Amino acid sequence: MIENQPDITLEQAIRKTKDAGITLNFDKGQTVAGDLFQLQQDIRKTNSTIEHIKWVFGAILIGSVFATIVLLADYANFASTAYIQFNQTIEEQNKDHETVESIKTDIEFIKNNLNSLNSGKK
Repeated sequence: MIENQPDITLEQAIRKTKDAGITLNFDKGQTVAGDLFQLQQDIRKTNSTIEHIKWVFGAILIGSVFATIVLLADYANFASTAYIQFNQTIEEQNKDHETVESIKTDIEFIKNNLNSLNSGKK
């Protein structure tokens, strides 16, 4: 039967543990349970930091979405106001054109009357 062999040596495990920032000390007055408790505290602190980062990222994301919605609403308001003003300008120009056309017929009528009066005097 093949005996289970560890994947890494003890020295490699100690080095990886130190690289990860975990220090396990086996002093006379300290137990493995104390080290595990400290490890739990470090994990909680790291989780707390991660939660803080999540909250900050979430707040930035919500702020960005809100700012985008406000900008789009402002743009929609601007576009609708511009459209209304454009339509009003077109309607005013249409009325001006109708007025000019009606004046044109009146001027033609007056001109014809004046021409007929002038031709009658001659």
